[in-house]
Amino acid sequence: SAPAGIQGQSLLSILEGKRDTVGTGLAFIETDRGQIGVRTRTHLYGIQLTGDRRVADDAGCFYDLREDPYEQRNLIDSGQQADLADTLR
Repeated sequence: SAPAGIQGQSLLSILEGKRDTVGTGLAFIETDRGQIGVRTRTHLYGIQLTGDRRVADDAGCFYDLREDPYEQRNLIDSGQQADLADTLR
């Protein structure tokens, strides 16, 4: 078991071949330009890190991939789906 206060989800059942997915439909993304984010089946939320891996901008981007699959309309400042944006952040 994991120590108290640790965030995350065990991948042991996948490694043991008991499951194909963890069931959450989330992917964590990291680029070589210091950007990190979380992608669900329907949304993408990203932030920018500094060179020493501290948060430079925690309101970088938020896209509804159902309505905007090419990520052309950043919803971060629109107030649209704000609860979901907060959850992903």
